[in-house]
Amino acid sequence: NDYFAVKYPLPKLDLIAIPGNFAAGAMENWGGITYIDNDLLFDPATSSEGTKQAIFTVVAHEMAHQWSGDLVTMAWWDNIWLNEGFASWMETKASDHFNPSWNVWLRAHADTDHAMADDARRTTHPIQQTIKDESEADGAFDDITYLKGQAFIRMVEDYLGEVTFRDGMRHYMAAHAYSNSTTADLWAALDAASGKPVSKIAAGFTEQPGVPLVLVKTACVGGETVATLSQDRFAIHDPTAHKYTWQIPVALGRIGDDAQQRLLLGDKPQTAKFAGCGKPVKANMGDVGYYRVQYDEAGLKALTAAYKQMAPADRVNLLGDVWAMAEAGRSTPDKFLGLTKQLNGETELVVWSQVLESLREIDDMERGSPDRPAYRAYARGLLNPVLGHVGWDVKPDDNPDVTLLRSSLIRILGRFEDPAVVAEARKRFAAFVDDPASLPPSLQDAVLGVVGYSADRKIYDQLHQLGRDAKSTETLLRYYGALSGAHDPALIADTVDITQTSEITAGRVNRFIGAAAAASDNPELVWKLFLAKRKAVLDRLTPMQANGVLPQIAGASSNPEIAAELKKLPEANASSGARHAADKAVEEISFKASFKARLIPAVSNWLKGEATN
Repeated sequence: NDYFAVKYPLPKLDLIAIPGNFAAGAMENWGGITYIDNDLLFDPATSSEGTKQAIFTVVAHEMAHQWSGDLVTMAWWDNIWLNEGFASWMETKASDHFNPSWNVWLRAHADTDHAMADDARRTTHPIQQTIKDESEADGAFDDITYLKGQAFIRMVEDYLGEVTFRDGMRHYMAAHAYSNSTTADLWAALDAASGKPVSKIAAGFTEQPGVPLVLVKTACVGGETVATLSQDRFAIHDPTAHKYTWQIPVALGRIGDDAQQRLLLGDKPQTAKFAGCGKPVKANMGDVGYYRVQYDEAGLKALTAAYKQMAPADRVNLLGDVWAMAEAGRSTPDKFLGLTKQLNGETELVVWSQVLESLREIDDMERGSPDRPAYRAYARGLLNPVLGHVGWDVKPDDNPDVTLLRSSLIRILGRFEDPAVVAEARKRFAAFVDDPASLPPSLQDAVLGVVGYSADRKIYDQLHQLGRDAKSTETLLRYYGALSGAHDPALIADTVDITQTSEITAGRVNRFIGAAAAASDNPELVWKLFLAKRKAVLDRLTPMQANGVLPQIAGASSNPEIAAELKKLPEANASSGARHAADKAVEEISFKASFKARLIPAVSNWLKGEATN
């Protein structure tokens, strides 16, 4: 009410829990929002900190839709981002406002990173895309629409200032209440409120696909630090990507200085000067911009050395960019692995979340490599001191970030087959089976995930029975989520067989089998087994779910043979939306195969160097 200066107009707002069998997470029906029950109902006795935060953000998202989407509705599906991008941005803004200890905007880095990963591929699309039919409308509900939309809005808000941006939003809402709008209407309102070229900036980011790349070169000239900025397009596994130009709002600063410079970088290089030399220059200060940054060799070396002097937002932004350069072939994986040497003493959840995701990606590609044990040993050595610092046991003064970090560390150390972590998880699981109150809710996902990944027949059957006996959707999904990670081939067959039953509702069975492909360490077997039994599952799904489930399983693999099989399936060619989903999976598999060929020898050489140091 306060932000938009348009009061919610209905006499009441109902939040309605739909038990289990609800395909969406939630739906913003005006005045009567529906949710799958575990996205709305919180039980302090069984719900985790992660569940609590997820519920808050989902409720905030759907409530934001009462204005952006319901009160003002997009004119056509090509502007669906006006609904979803803005609701995603407001969910994060509201959650951060009411829960400052959650560091919501800081952790939104992961959302932006995922959007950029999709947006850097050949199969990306503009935020505003042409929609011809229902299957394409379904396919538009993706990370580009939600997460790129959110990130771009935040960048514009930062460029204009919060108050000016809010004034433009208030004008837009008042002008289009109970009506339809287009993206052009929004930019006109922000142009008028700010007097800045919002429309010109927005055109590049919403009408063009792809991620801008800011190239930074620094030199000491006449006692001044001179930074020269130019732009390119950042692309992954797409050597013929079309070259676009953006108007990029860049925040530039030196590590150790408070002052920043702001540039609007266009097609011509620009320079920025700082008094004195010796302090490294960093772009995208505060991690607010939607662009990647590549530094020259000397600049990256200086930033790596100054890592611990940076704020958390800049540390995670640097890590994300360095890893992205390795993925794109613009740099080598040893640059990222070398940066992990700076992580001793690091305690920030957002930083470790970025690192854990990259370490997990490397581990997936090391599958079958003789260097995988040595790589996992390095990762365990990096992570065990952090777990030693936060400890296994919940403490009364734990903040939410520590609670979530503990869970993440336990899960990935279990995946990296840390003997002590696996043994401790099994011990706590055995006690939990006897007395569920012995294991705090905030540890249950982690402990169950570790024992599920390493499960033998006895543990698998225990988890399965707990899932059958579950009294809520949240706890049911927790147990079946643990089952999905089992990597014993005989147990993977049982996991696929579960999809043929009614144990998991149609609203979630597609996610269950997709999780099995990603978590079981054997996506090829999951694909082979599920393909033979897919009809019983596909018949239970909505068209949108059916379009996505086979590409999701296939995309967990790096095997080109699976890509070829997927492309030939009738389900992958049933509509334009289905073809696009299949194309994205094929592109993902092709990228992984290519990256794997570069990554494995690079990691091997780096590990050998570490062994001799």
